[in-house]
Amino acid sequence: MTTKENLQSDSDRTIPWLLLADKVPLYFPNTAGILNQNSLSTDYSADFGGTDRFPPRAVLLPRTAADIVTAMRFSQQYRIPVAVRGAGHAASRLVLRRGGLIIDMRSLPIELSINAAAGYIDISGGATWAAVIRATLAQGLMPKTTVDWQELTVAGTISTGGVGAQSFWAGVHADQVMELELISGAGEEICCSPTQDAAVFEAARAGLGQAGAMVRVRMPLVAAPLQVRLHELYYTSVGQLLTDLRVFIRDRSFDTLLVVAVPRTVAAQRLSERNQRFLHDPAGADATSDWVFKLDAGKYEFSAPSTVPLASHQGISETPRGRLLSTEEFLFRAPPLMQRKELYAAPHPELILFIPDHAAEELIQATIAALPVGDMGGGPILLLPIEFGQVRAPLLQVPKATRGFMFSLLRVAAPATESEVSRLTANNLQIYARALECGATRYPCDALPLAPIPAAYWEHRRELQQRLDPAQVLAVPWSLSA
Repeated sequence: MTTKENLQSDSDRTIPWLLLADKVPLYFPNTAGILNQNSLSTDYSADFGGTDRFPPRAVLLPRTAADIVTAMRFSQQYRIPVAVRGAGHAASRLVLRRGGLIIDMRSLPIELSINAAAGYIDISGGATWAAVIRATLAQGLMPKTTVDWQELTVAGTISTGGVGAQSFWAGVHADQVMELELISGAGEEICCSPTQDAAVFEAARAGLGQAGAMVRVRMPLVAAPLQVRLHELYYTSVGQLLTDLRVFIRDRSFDTLLVVAVPRTVAAQRLSERNQRFLHDPAGADATSDWVFKLDAGKYEFSAPSTVPLASHQGISETPRGRLLSTEEFLFRAPPLMQRKELYAAPHPELILFIPDHAAEELIQATIAALPVGDMGGGPILLLPIEFGQVRAPLLQVPKATRGFMFSLLRVAAPATESEVSRLTANNLQIYARALECGATRYPCDALPLAPIPAAYWEHRRELQQRLDPAQVLAVPWSLSA
């Protein structure tokens, strides 16, 4: 027991949350979890983006789903702003609430239930992808789609939509969900799926936590490969890269595709002397570009190592037959931004776009050509192909195109000053404006200071909103500085 007895009277229920101040533990009902009002709150005043700090009034570390029910009902009563938080890995400020209440889902016990015969896994709300991957691989299984950073929570990924290296054939993470249990902002426990409470199911997937807290998610499983053959191909030309990607996708040459743009100086250090000549060959490339594209293409191998040669391509490869990795080793490769602690800790004024295929070459080339290496601060540029035609989560806004790409400028502010964050954000807004003209959309986990969900969504669903969050305590503020 970590809170005092609930001593509120009927008259107390009209007391505004901000006036409760140090009396929060006195009014907050008893839970099995921990309500922390002081020492831990500063740890929750920023997200991975680190571009702003908005300290909450209190943080709940729930131990049971009942704790979350209690917190949601209490928050409705006092109209307390609430954010449901997983790993806090986004740069969007979505999990910040100035003067509000943060519910940290990672404090829930990890519960994983694998039904191998039926081909699915039930995952508790705070469980990470790392826990899921290890548990499923032990039974020769794995999720259909995975992430590049396994310390993210599964529920948190689904609440944002989630894009992975398999998304060019399997779609986004939110569309893999078979069923989920949600505790709404009103404190209602809801089990939903495409056939049960479908409106709630649609509001939860890619809903940015505005429908409630996911306490259980059911995801499909597939057979895990014995090994993964990783091919690393380098390109100096956006056009040649995209041409190869389209062929690889059409022929399903690979099972995972991920592109990272690296500075030419970095590529020169990784390539042998024999292959470095292509860095200085402007044929088909922008001769002034400071960047080289590295394509990581993974092929699942379910039996003896394949002897099939690499498909025809225009890239440069140091190892024509690729590298064989265990499936666990392949999935747990650290993404570029996580490999250096100083980059992880700095502010990240990121921009993440969904680009239709027809506009990809022109937009990516123009952006890269005008982007000095220093403006990334050591952060990576990512490109992930996506089958937009498979996206079913209604809140994930993707271009009106069959396929395209997620194009991410995962910037690091260097120096880590407010003026540098502002300068990079202004540049992001300029790129975003050009992208909109090409039919692109934005992935709302980036750091753009814009509303994450169109107001029109809830305007047409007032009855559902009244059920899920009548006091709108989970609503993301238009301006978190207000």
